[in-house]
Amino acid sequence: MAGKRKPLRAINDFFAKSIIITWLCAVTGAVYKKISASMFAFIFTSYDRMAAWFSRSKIVNFCKPKIKAEPKKTLSFKISRLYEQSLFCLVLDKIKWGILACQLNIAALFGITFGFSSALMLILKNFAFRVTQITWDGIVTLINPLMTSLCFIVVSILLIFVKKPLIGIINESVILSSILFDCLRLRKIPPAEYEKHTGMNAGVAVIFGILFGALSFFFVPSQIITVMCAAVVIIIVLCSPEAGVSIILFALPFVPTMWLVWLVCATLLSFSLKCFRRKRVVRVDGIDIWVSVFSIFIVAGGTISVDIASSVPKMLVYLCFLFMYFIVKNTVRTEILLKSCAASINISALLVAAIGIFQYFVGDVSTVWQDTAMFAGIPGRAVSTFENPNVLGEYLILVLPVIFAFFIATKNLKEKCAYFFVFMTCACCLIFTWSRGAWLGFTFAVIIFILFKSHEFLAGIILLSPALALGATFLLNQNIIDRILSIGDTADSSTMYRLNIWKGVFNMFRENGIFGIGIGEDAFAAVFPKYALAGTQTAPHTHSLYLQIVSEMGAFALVAFLVLCFAFFSHTFAYIHRTINAKDRTLATGFMCAIAAFLVQGFTDYVWYNYKIYLFFWIMLGLAITVFYISEDEQRRKFFYG
Repeated sequence: MAGKRKPLRAINDFFAKSIIITWLCAVTGAVYKKISASMFAFIFTSYDRMAAWFSRSKIVNFCKPKIKAEPKKTLSFKISRLYEQSLFCLVLDKIKWGILACQLNIAALFGITFGFSSALMLILKNFAFRVTQITWDGIVTLINPLMTSLCFIVVSILLIFVKKPLIGIINESVILSSILFDCLRLRKIPPAEYEKHTGMNAGVAVIFGILFGALSFFFVPSQIITVMCAAVVIIIVLCSPEAGVSIILFALPFVPTMWLVWLVCATLLSFSLKCFRRKRVVRVDGIDIWVSVFSIFIVAGGTISVDIASSVPKMLVYLCFLFMYFIVKNTVRTEILLKSCAASINISALLVAAIGIFQYFVGDVSTVWQDTAMFAGIPGRAVSTFENPNVLGEYLILVLPVIFAFFIATKNLKEKCAYFFVFMTCACCLIFTWSRGAWLGFTFAVIIFILFKSHEFLAGIILLSPALALGATFLLNQNIIDRILSIGDTADSSTMYRLNIWKGVFNMFRENGIFGIGIGEDAFAAVFPKYALAGTQTAPHTHSLYLQIVSEMGAFALVAFLVLCFAFFSHTFAYIHRTINAKDRTLATGFMCAIAAFLVQGFTDYVWYNYKIYLFFWIMLGLAITVFYISEDEQRRKFFYG
């Protein structure tokens, strides 16, 4: 093995000691030192000094909870004890063990009775309780729900002879244990613990099977099964808020917005109960203050609106999704949990990108979002699981820098290959969105990543720039080049459309720029047409994140958001400047580049128009903050126990 590594080491030493590379590294190192000593660096690395001053302030010392010598005598401990001993918790515990310790053959009885009773209800509903003639069309409409019931019966019959408890099957299953214990990081229950409990008996299983089957009179069996699966997911989330974060990251591109609302609410409830029971702690950071201030403006944008009836529901969704920032930064507290979140992001992004690429080459892509006269060579734009190619681009530029950072940071060869494959798939899909705003954001992220990774990395990129430029000439076709050169070209109808909208928005600001008009499309549609230029009266939004914040919540809300962004970048710069761990620096840079790319695209698109992307932004911001905490906590553990 050592003999095989000698040639590679010799090649590495040759290049490392060469005059050109040594000189180039010295130049980039000198530039980095000059920048580190500049006023720019002093301002953008001031977060640590401000945080230290704030932590010593009288306000923080007054609000900081006083730790008593005997915590069992505190009111919160007594209330927590009463909650854990309440009837509600005892019933939940009984239900949990009734399901987990249930023998699989007993669960099969539930499936069989559910299948038969649901099929019977469907037949009675469509034929017995209707005074109509039986027709062929009526039979055809019953095929799908009846097939669902039949499949449930067949699968249950196959499981009727298995007498192992459900939790035992989960522990032995490679797929289920990987999902629940490796990805969602749920606690693995040993046999000694679940063998003490008795699961649901046959009589109860049959009764529940009949009751759930009877619901087929009102709902189709597939809907009932979906609700049961959703209930299982909610129970998992209530047991572990960390699992809720991973589930949301995976499910975000695929499920409806209201499902995400329920998942976020369940995760928030789970985390609140854990904190209430002293099983989780809340860590307050300086950025949290500005996030809280911005949330106040969101509330104001919903309640002080020209159309309160439409603004309040949207405000509640915005507020609910914003809370995910606080949940993420206080639950993802270890490197293992961060990797679980990264795995969810990777799997989800791979599926989204694969669907987009398949759609572009095989499916039907729409040309509604492009100037077909100017870009006749483009067959259409991929949207994947999102409704708009620009929204897909927003999602991809949030994940691409993070995936690349994990690719650089990890030392495991299999993980490197997996991250690289996902990165290349997502990068290809980003091209097929033909979103110039996303391309600009991604290009900005690449530049920032190269500059902040290290001066050696910058030297390597400079050295390889001729080869990279040559490779780019082969990869870039004429359509891509034309699309890039069209940025800012007013001959493009979409560019001219945006400019005209912005002119109308600036006219609207003269009267409504201080306090805003309220959150949502309806509020915007009620006011904007009065100031809009011809042809833009039906615009749903301002096509700019920053202009939209001003129009909905006022100028002070934009100031709060910009200060929040400055605090985040200052925090990141300070962390990158002080940390000595290359892996942590790379991950922090990756998350920073993702947020930066998103904000750059925000100049030309209202990147929060889609609720899912809005939620994803706050989750990624929370994950970025967790990188700092995880690194600092790991360093403390090494100092005390290493």
